[in-house]
Amino acid sequence: MAAKWQFGNVNIFVRDFKIEVDVKRAEIVALDAATSTYHYFGSSGSHFSVTGLVVGTNDAYQLLSDAQNNVARNLVGPWGTATNARINGKPEMETIMYAGADIDGVSYNVATTPLFMASMEFII
Repeated sequence: MAAKWQFGNVNIFVRDFKIEVDVKRAEIVALDAATSTYHYFGSSGSHFSVTGLVVGTNDAYQLLSDAQNNVARNLVGPWGTATNARINGKPEMETIMYAGADIDGVSYNVATTPLFMASMEFII
């Protein structure tokens, strides 16, 4: 079962997601001490890796344009909202072959509306 998320006005029906935070620490081994000393250099923002369904070329192209132009938007999921989220790296959009689909109460036809399996990372 996919959860409905939104990046700005674009719906993403998320199948899989992963959250990561990269913390920067350095270990300094003092020559005259019995233990090491750790220094904290900071951490990056949260990274949300998302795989899900995007409906139609307008939404797919909007996500690609937002990534290319470094646009910050709200990332709204069923468990909360992340403000000023940006798409990081290289978002991937792969078309899905289908005969017809009902998504979120709307019927789609392959002749008029392509479906994309999207994989991308958001930075918060």
